[in-house]
Amino acid sequence: MHVFFPLPNTGASVYNTITLYRDSQFFPGELMMGTMATCSFERCSRKAWKPVAGEQPFCIFHSQKVDEKRDEFEKAWNEFLRDTRDSEGKLFNLSCRGFIIPINVNFSSEQFSGHTYFNFTSFTGHTYFNDAKFTGHIYFNSALFSGKTYFTNTTFPGKIYFNNAVFFGETSFKNAHFLWDAYFNSTQFKGETSFSDAEFSGETLFESTTFFQNVDFEHVVFSKSAHFSKTVFREEGFFTGSHFLGVDMSNSLFINCSFKNVRKNTHYNLKPIRWEKPEVWWQVWKYRKRSKPIPPTSFANIDTRGILAA
Repeated sequence: MHVFFPLPNTGASVYNTITLYRDSQFFPGELMMGTMATCSFERCSRKAWKPVAGEQPFCIFHSQKVDEKRDEFEKAWNEFLRDTRDSEGKLFNLSCRGFIIPINVNFSSEQFSGHTYFNFTSFTGHTYFNDAKFTGHIYFNSALFSGKTYFTNTTFPGKIYFNNAVFFGETSFKNAHFLWDAYFNSTQFKGETSFSDAEFSGETLFESTTFFQNVDFEHVVFSKSAHFSKTVFREEGFFTGSHFLGVDMSNSLFINCSFKNVRKNTHYNLKPIRWEKPEVWWQVWKYRKRSKPIPPTSFANIDTRGILAA
């Protein structure tokens, strides 16, 4: 089943889609007359919201009727968060798996305990996690962020998963702290994106990730590994002053990447990147058109069409 919701400020004719996963016991999931309707989203047993005979029933959190449910959703959302809090006021094992959230979400300065689940969640407005504190693993696999998304100054002590997520608007992970592994495999960043001043302490994977607009990795510290294999940079990318500490270059960096920008004066600025394994200090590198190719000793199998070294 596909869920449709309008993207913000794009008009009623523009829609985005996600796929809902259903528990087989609800398939085909149509509401039968005279039966108690429950949500047909996988592993959700909440009461159906405004069920209609002949249609698949969903609770207010999983319903795709974004405009219709918006007014009632905020009250249900606040009650849901209140019931999730532990004795210390932290959001304990918060699970919003598959929720379609029709309002702006502000988790700034929130504290999360246990693990946190946002797999397949659709954020149709703006999303804020600035200064949030987590304790366990965090899951955003296949999540959709339609508006602006901010994780500025956020601390992730557990593993963080953004595999197959899509960010449609401006996205910021500025000064974020990834204390364990971070997974951004096959993630799409369609708006301008910044990871400036972020710290990655564990395995860091951006494999098969696409950056459609400018992306900023300036002054980022990668302490263990950084995998950018098959990553696509469609606009400008900046790694000014980034540090790769203890990174095994033979297995980690920019394998089979593609730099596809064709605009005038585009550059990929890596001045200076510091590689401390092996101990090499690369001088000022600016990747521009009409100059010599990227040195093969620093990267592997990069598609250098249109991107050349100054």
